[in-house]
Amino acid sequence: MKSILRKIYRTIRPIPSTSVHPEFGGSGITVECFKWITDNISPGQKILEFGAGLVSTPKLSKTYDLTSVEHDYRYIGQFESAYIYAELSDEDGWYKRDALETIKHQDYSLAIIDGPPGSGNRFGILLNTDLILHVPYILVDDVDRPGERLLLQLLAKELNRCYDDFGHFAVIRDN
Repeated sequence: MKSILRKIYRTIRPIPSTSVHPEFGGSGITVECFKWITDNISPGQKILEFGAGLVSTPKLSKTYDLTSVEHDYRYIGQFESAYIYAELSDEDGWYKRDALETIKHQDYSLAIIDGPPGSGNRFGILLNTDLILHVPYILVDDVDRPGERLLLQLLAKELNRCYDDFGHFAVIRDN
């Protein structure tokens, strides 16, 4: 599996996200995505986000117990979230595993896969499904891009779950 992920990572060249938008959309979550979260996850619940930002982190941290995994120091500590700094691996573009061990035994209601930035950088989650195995909802953002669409399909299959597709994002859930 690891060699297949390396090939995918090299084939779908990472496209850095350059758009910074102070409100919804742009490089951040959409209004529809935020609404899905607030409609389905009770206030105060624990949310894990891979990829902190200027949209999801400030908006979600006001209502939820948020943990943000981030590789870019510019985003660390900007908002009310428990940040985990994790460098990116040169091998697969995903967060280095050693920094993620603390989240393994947490009880999250939702995991958001919205990082690392760019298309094709998120396939490393497929080698780290134990981190999200018991999370009831897994939101994959940017599924309107081919790389993230493929990631959604592979991740749902790996976890043996179904998903609801909302266009720009999708939610993997129990069958």
